[in-house]
Amino acid sequence: MATIDETVESRWDAAHAATLNGDEVALLLYRSNLLGADLRITNYAGGNTSGKSEERDPVTGQTTTVLWVKGSGGDIGTLTRDGLAQLRMERLLALRERYRGPQDEDAMVGFYDHCLFHPKSRAPSISALSSSCLKNLSRRLAEGLPIATNMAAAFCGRVSVDSGLMRRPFG
Repeated sequence: MATIDETVESRWDAAHAATLNGDEVALLLYRSNLLGADLRITNYAGGNTSGKSEERDPVTGQTTTVLWVKGSGGDIGTLTRDGLAQLRMERLLALRERYRGPQDEDAMVGFYDHCLFHPKSRAPSISALSSSCLKNLSRRLAEGLPIATNMAAAFCGRVSVDSGLMRRPFG
């Protein structure tokens, strides 16, 4: 019987990350590519990563928080800026008023287009709602911390935080 080596060494290069400091999207792509490069962590075309940044609204000039999340069907190992969906956080969080539970998860996807920051943005993955409730999912994963969550728990605010770990609530 084969054994599985569960040890995953960090590939994070602090010096390289420092050169990206201040560019949240570049840091997200760096984290994503690291995770996707190790098939022990993520299957090809699997996984999801997200991050948030403050962007200037091209119409109003106001600063707004944008969620950058892996686009639907993308591979985090080869993810580029064009492969990210860009969603306005205030609109995404407003969907809480429409969300009644797990039975609504598929219907929520239909509202994503109304939350896009850039009109030609990549279609977001189905987990965009849960990503909106987490500060920085990919960085936590890149640092080797396990995260188990589901869209219903995260979107409804029933996610427990324990020493930096996000876990699906039980019971």
